[in-house]
Amino acid sequence: MHVSYNSLFLLNKVFVSPTSYNLRNLLCVYSKNHMYDVPELAEMKKRANMRSLKEMVMLLRGGSKIIRIAPSGGRDRPDTVTKDLYPAPFDASSLDNMRRIMENAGVPGHIYPLAILCYDIMPPPPQVEKEIGEKRLISFHGVGLSVAQKISFHEIAAACGDAEETGKKVAGHI
Repeated sequence: MHVSYNSLFLLNKVFVSPTSYNLRNLLCVYSKNHMYDVPELAEMKKRANMRSLKEMVMLLRGGSKIIRIAPSGGRDRPDTVTKDLYPAPFDASSLDNMRRIMENAGVPGHIYPLAILCYDIMPPPPQVEKEIGEKRLISFHGVGLSVAQKISFHEIAAACGDAEETGKKVAGHI
């Protein structure tokens, strides 16, 4: 009924991003790609990530939640040659984290791949930036949304030998 109130968003590297301040229902994690940018902050970042993941499990236990996670980092860029937009490859370890979160919640959960085409609203820089604060152009534009068939980790795992292989197979399937 009130989808927006039951939706949670897990975002990377937004603790100091000015574009994140107006979002509600936001759980933040530090990107593993930036975990050791400042080595003395790595332990603090890991603890913050654990708090966010534990909070997510607690919220899922209450049921009726939608969580949007970008297991590819969420910054899809156009192909350098064709300029076509495709979702970035999903990170297998991020997908495995989703599986573990759902299992730890202790209530039935469902995973549906969701693609949101919103590149023209606020495209990322052409190359991956290490620093926060790069120039971002914002414009009004339409959005595309696509939801795929439900993913079953257990069915895919039954056909695989180990957890690492399962994660790669799920990432490839999505």
